[in-house]
Amino acid sequence: MTGELIKKAQKHINNNEWDKAAACLEEAQRKEQEDVYVLGPLAFCYSRLRKHAQAIELYERLCQLEPNVYRWPYSLGYQYYDQREYLKAIEYFDQALKIDPEYIPALYRKGYALSNIEGKRGEALTVFEHCRKAYRALTNGDAKERVRKFYAGACYQQGKLLLKAGNIQLAEGRLSEAVELKSTEADVHYALGKCYLKSKKFKEAIASLKMAQQLAQNPQHYIFDYLGRAYVGVGQSHEALKIYERMPAHIRNLGYILRNMAAVYVDLEEWSKAEETLQKAVKGEPKNHNGHYQLGLLHEKLGKWSMAAQEFKKAIDLRQKYYNVSFPEAQDALKNLLNLHPEAFEAPKQKIAKPSTHISGTHVGQVKTYFPDKGYGFLKIEGDEADLFFHIKDVERHDIVEVGEYFEYKIIQGKRGPKAINLRPVQLQ
Repeated sequence: MTGELIKKAQKHINNNEWDKAAACLEEAQRKEQEDVYVLGPLAFCYSRLRKHAQAIELYERLCQLEPNVYRWPYSLGYQYYDQREYLKAIEYFDQALKIDPEYIPALYRKGYALSNIEGKRGEALTVFEHCRKAYRALTNGDAKERVRKFYAGACYQQGKLLLKAGNIQLAEGRLSEAVELKSTEADVHYALGKCYLKSKKFKEAIASLKMAQQLAQNPQHYIFDYLGRAYVGVGQSHEALKIYERMPAHIRNLGYILRNMAAVYVDLEEWSKAEETLQKAVKGEPKNHNGHYQLGLLHEKLGKWSMAAQEFKKAIDLRQKYYNVSFPEAQDALKNLLNLHPEAFEAPKQKIAKPSTHISGTHVGQVKTYFPDKGYGFLKIEGDEADLFFHIKDVERHDIVEVGEYFEYKIIQGKRGPKAINLRPVQLQ
């Protein structure tokens, strides 16, 4: 009777009918409490159903019944692994590896668990390498084919860790091997594309990232972003721009996307679009030091020394405040800027315009200075030595203001003197 129930359960298992299989095995267990041929498959069904507590209870019993079988502590560890309790999982994977040090599934799972624990990534690399060597030592055949996916996974995970550690050449080798073994997985092609991009193999990066894009069921914005950067690398900035401009607005307005898109505009020498895009990035992520640093570099390139200095200072302060680390690149940029242009140390003080005799009139003025972090600036008024104050909230198109731009405006008497309101951009012939 028990044998018939086990056979019936096995048919359900072959069809991935875990509930039905578990029901048959539960009935068999009531007849045979300590039969490993019942407990093992039942624990497996519970595992597939993600009934971790029931599976753990059975695997613990199996470890007691057959202490020299590596499969039981490994499967017990997997229950914790599946719940991302990695330290507990490693404890049982180690028990399995004491019984069989070359057990490839346990080596792979242990390596992956270690890679998800801060400070353990170096140890993870070692375990993945052990997994790779154990696989290569196997003779060709069904047994080796059954664990091929773990070897492929070890190549992929090791490649990602090496890439993160900056060992680009070795990472490329591992990820190339992973692509051969997992050729239909978008993430593997994406990781190799990133690796090629870091080593400035831009054509190879484009090929890998395009493949990742094709394989992904829902292509991710980070794939498009890296593809855009690869096109810039081969000098096809217009192609890169097409990629960014095709992105949905909610993706295109992400801070890092805007910063990378601005870099494309810089490469194309479309300075106003680059500045507008970086201003938007900074406005959306005011605490991001990279945005302020890039904006500082652009302002310096455009000869806006004071504005560049302000952005460099802000980038340095933000990185120190939120990450408690220095920003050497921004510090060097600020130092070099002030050496060449000491007048950039402080924004020039502005004179306040005298009350106009045409308080309700409409005038045209040119933006002389604008401080985006403070939201105000000054208009240069023809025929008047003094500059006229304005605030961004009084600009009709109040997203961005560019130095040199012309606005028509009205003047009112503010708390601290005359100010411009109702500013509208105009094109002067």
